[in-house]
Amino acid sequence: MRWLLAAAAALIAVAGGFGGWVYLKSEAVLHHRYPLPPAAALPAPAQGAAERGAHLAAIFGCTDCHGDDLRGRPFPHPAPFVRVTSANLTLRARRYSDADFARVIRQGLTPQGESVEFMPFSAFAHMSDADEVAIVAHIRALPAGGQDPPAWDVGWTARWQLAKGEFPPGVVFGAQGARLVPRDVGPSTAVGRYLASVACSECHGNDLKGQGSKPPDLMVAGAYDPADFHRLLKTGVAAGGREVGMMSAVARKRFSHLTDDEVESIRLYLVARANAPP
Repeated sequence: MRWLLAAAAALIAVAGGFGGWVYLKSEAVLHHRYPLPPAAALPAPAQGAAERGAHLAAIFGCTDCHGDDLRGRPFPHPAPFVRVTSANLTLRARRYSDADFARVIRQGLTPQGESVEFMPFSAFAHMSDADEVAIVAHIRALPAGGQDPPAWDVGWTARWQLAKGEFPPGVVFGAQGARLVPRDVGPSTAVGRYLASVACSECHGNDLKGQGSKPPDLMVAGAYDPADFHRLLKTGVAAGGREVGMMSAVARKRFSHLTDDEVESIRLYLVARANAPP
């Protein structure tokens, strides 16, 4: 009996030590502080910037993740984390400088130098200064309110993956994607290329070549009938009256706010990209 008790105590000690290592290792990954890059020199907001920012916040997905009022909301599928809640941007606006917002939006770093998780900042890495300033102007124009709960509840499954290096920090994962850009097919389609690079890259990759078979390489858009393409982006309904999964949902939530000219500029870029020589 004495030996059994000793063995049990030893096993408990080993398990406790292992659990402690997993916890401390995962905490070190989550709260590692990266060097903050120098603050960018941003232009002053132009007249009407807040209104422009409201439009951009809709088409680029800010309201999709942070809620229509940008006060944050829980994510429905936060795996491997137990719970993930997007930030209340109206409260962050009280303590974030413009440079703080710029780093979070385009480089995935908090003012303390910690990595953001689950925010697709790599899609915003090539956002223009003017558009980033407009979005921040919109955030600052909103009434502050609501709660500011913790960003996440990690859970042991996620901690184990973090400790093993199987779930890289957002800043590392995002930086890899940010190095990619969509193919440039000439100045006549520059506007559409820019809009697609920010609005479409979260799902289709920063080079728009897809991420596996789903979502696909946006070369497929080159074969779309113009009317079908406009209907898909504005209503989520594909050719033949079909629903196309997440694309239909994203189109209704985000792309329905695109102007007709913006939809057409994206279409013309994707067609030119699909028809460009190798």
